[in-house]
Amino acid sequence: MAGNEVAMSQQSHFAHPSQVNMMRTPQAPPKDYLIMAVLVTIFCCLPFGIVGIIKSNSARTMHVIGNYEEAELASKSANNWTTAGLTFGIIKWTIYVIVIILYTV
Repeated sequence: MAGNEVAMSQQSHFAHPSQVNMMRTPQAPPKDYLIMAVLVTIFCCLPFGIVGIIKSNSARTMHVIGNYEEAELASKSANNWTTAGLTFGIIKWTIYVIVIILYTV
């Protein structure tokens, strides 16, 4: 009986992996740039905007599941894609306005 009690006390010190609470400390969500990505999609550059929306959604999803490092990377990627789309859109619309002005004069 004494050997059984020792075995039981040793087992109680080790938790089964499914019983271990692996909670991380919640962090503030990274900026996901969703609104900027949608506006870039509508007004500036469709392909860049779509990629920005996908990356933005990925940033939100990664944060919800607790993968904070991937959420930060996806957030930075969403920012890069939407900024590139915005830059391309501004250049495109500037050239368009210049061409219209030159041909109407």
